[in-house]
Amino acid sequence: MTMTTTTRALFSRRWFIDLLLILCAFSAPWWLTLLVASLFFFVFDRFWELLLLSLLIDLLYGTSRAYFFNVTFVLSFCAVPLYIFLTLIRHRMRF
Repeated sequence: MTMTTTTRALFSRRWFIDLLLILCAFSAPWWLTLLVASLFFFVFDRFWELLLLSLLIDLLYGTSRAYFFNVTFVLSFCAVPLYIFLTLIRHRMRF
């Protein structure tokens, strides 16, 4: 199976965006990183990086809180409904 020039360019852009999001996870606030990842959700198909990025942020900075039932992965659990919501919005939009 050979890759076309368009597919190759899309994959190279996706790797660049993934690197940018990882750097953003280390240097920017969590809400800004999640907002940027949500915007890139509409650019790429099946943008699983949104869920993986929220897991990375939880692994780096997550702490268990009493008001979250001592759950450490709060952002990851919030990212799943966000992913579903963005998927529903994307299907209703015209591209």
